[in-house]
Amino acid sequence: MYAVDRPGYGYSGLADAMPVISDQAAAIRPILDSLHKANHPIIVVGVSYGSPIACRLAMDYPDLVDGIVLVAPPIGPGMEKIFWFTYPVESPTIHWFVPRMLKTANREKIHHREELTKMLPLWDRIHVPVVYLQGEEDGLVDTTNESFAREHLRNAPSLDIRMIPGRGHLIAFAEKDKIEKAILDLVDKTEAQRRGSPSFAGHP
Repeated sequence: MYAVDRPGYGYSGLADAMPVISDQAAAIRPILDSLHKANHPIIVVGVSYGSPIACRLAMDYPDLVDGIVLVAPPIGPGMEKIFWFTYPVESPTIHWFVPRMLKTANREKIHHREELTKMLPLWDRIHVPVVYLQGEEDGLVDTTNESFAREHLRNAPSLDIRMIPGRGHLIAFAEKDKIEKAILDLVDKTEAQRRGSPSFAGHP
């Protein structure tokens, strides 16, 4: 399992934002290249903003991705909350005082709708199984993203949508077991497809 510090976070140029989603996918590609000859499926997991990047990887590098798990995914243009302070934070007067990680997040937020709009013609490129998880009470990413996924992931061989009752946006922390199960279920499905045998949903 590889956990990526996306550009602008952690040890990947903290506060040096890379708001272009295709550029972020290209930055992550070398990891997938290194796994290309692995004898097991490569499952890409995207959490929140990482979800459209996971999708973009499958769009741009289809031979390197065998399945996608999307967690609380803002994938539809304009289908997420914009805070009142998002644009004022970019003012030079205020920007100076903002923590570096939040500078990156804010810059991504400002460009997000534009970047997702660029991806609209590319959704038919996704030809791998997808699992979608979101809290039914998500107050940051609108649950209409579920409908967007159903409409635009039409070429995915399977789309497994799991809405979690009583949970908000931070299901990556609150529902680790459910996310782990979703990943393992997808590994099972893609391994079965590789062998040419019927897939199964559960994992022992």
